[in-house]
Amino acid sequence: MTRKIPLLFRITALWLAFCIAAGLYFAVASLAPSADIQTASHGNVVRVSLEGWPKGEAHILIQNERHIVIWHLDDAELALAMAQFNPEMPESAWRAALEDGTFEREMGPRDFLKLRWIIVSPVNDGSLGCVTLAQGCDYSGFYDPCEQTHFDIFGRYQKGPETQNLKHVPKEFSAGGVSVLLDVTHMPKLPNR
Repeated sequence: MTRKIPLLFRITALWLAFCIAAGLYFAVASLAPSADIQTASHGNVVRVSLEGWPKGEAHILIQNERHIVIWHLDDAELALAMAQFNPEMPESAWRAALEDGTFEREMGPRDFLKLRWIIVSPVNDGSLGCVTLAQGCDYSGFYDPCEQTHFDIFGRYQKGPETQNLKHVPKEFSAGGVSVLLDVTHMPKLPNR
């Protein structure tokens, strides 16, 4: 009988260690981003995988309480954005330059990649600190529902009471554009309410 007690004690101790290890594993796993994008972060710097991201889709990433919109522009959205940026050239001319590859060749692949991906903080920190909505409004860009402020696709102010542009996130694309490194250090947080 005395030999069974140490054996039961050992089994219980092993079971307790297993439960603690499993609990720690799931606690750490729950800290990972819950969005549908893959990230690897170190403080306020985060690497986001861009592989398989369809053109025309925008997602919100939350890193250290900072909201970031990552929007992969399709050709129609990029043509509209360029027409908003340079109204002297009509949208149809921008679309033709995108379709035949002229625009990308003239810019170079690295600079063209930077235009293809819009990465901004959607927090309109000049107003009530609301999160703007992507892919909406009169300018097909961003819309602040709290202040009724409209921004174009590049996050530039267009109309409404608030006149500040949205902040672009400092970014560095990897070779081939399979991922992007973002520094969210100076991006606004949502105000405490």
